Amino acid sequence: MAEYLSDAAPDILAINHIDDGDALMLATQFNRQWAYRGGQAIFWNARFSPARVHESYLPAPRLPAFERRGLLRVDGRCTDRETALLATRFAPDRGRARDLRLTRTVIRETRTQRMLLFIANPMVGVSAFSDLGFSAGNACATPALMLATRGCTLQSCLARAYVPGRGAELIARIKV
Repeated sequence: MAEYLSDAAPDILAINHIDDGDALMLATQFNRQWAYRGGQAIFWNARFSPARVHESYLPAPRLPAFERRGLLRVDGRCTDRETALLATRFAPDRGRARDLRLTRTVIRETRTQRMLLFIANPMVGVSAFSDLGFSAGNACATPALMLATRGCTLQSCLARAYVPGRGAELIARIKV
């Protein structure tokens, strides 16, 4: 992961299934700010200026605290425009319906028109969010990962299948 971050140097990065200690190490080593909840982490450089972090656990049956999935939202500014970053991971079973409902509720409550939505294990297409301003033209989705944007344009997206030790990847360029 360190080699990838060093080579790619992304402005914003979302990682799924990461330990809070590993997230802290990456943020420190690569001079990034970061937010973490329930195995999800969002990292950003000085181009994004955070204002507030909202975090919660997704509704789920009783699971040990460290196995619960989180929902993370960071509100801030990017190129002097309000921007929200949202990262989550849906359940692999029927519980994803609850996850989808909560995610849609959080998006509705977000007054910011410009948003980046990162979902691991989406099991739904961007059409599940089209009524909230996300379109298929501004999304990149695989069975493992989805990135959708609202209020900005997705210029390119490269999807890579699962790589041992690194997981599945979506690498996107977004015009802000």
